[in-house]
Amino acid sequence: MTNFSRRLKKLRTCKGITQKQCGHIFALSEKQYQNYEIGKSTPNFKNLILIADYFGVSIDYLVGRTDETAINKTQSQEILDDFSEEDIEIITKYKRLDGNGKAKIQERLDTLLGI
Repeated sequence: MTNFSRRLKKLRTCKGITQKQCGHIFALSEKQYQNYEIGKSTPNFKNLILIADYFGVSIDYLVGRTDETAINKTQSQEILDDFSEEDIEIITKYKRLDGNGKAKIQERLDTLLGI
């Protein structure tokens, strides 16, 4: 088991969520997420960033380059602290869309909000 695998499992269990829930949060299958935790595969850069952001740790911590879990909070991170898990899940899915998908979501939001 790699540093990444051990730390990922520790972060998940400390947060009290299941592998299935993590898969859902990161738009992965449960099996894909399990493979991260057992060291069979590693996330690409995009997913690594999503995982670090979700758990509030640095990528350096995740991959074992430092034992410091704390990252300097930026103004945007402080704003994110006010979001629910559902809000974060929606944002995470939005970030995975291509430009066309994002444009469709923006159009739909404008319609719903009467903008």
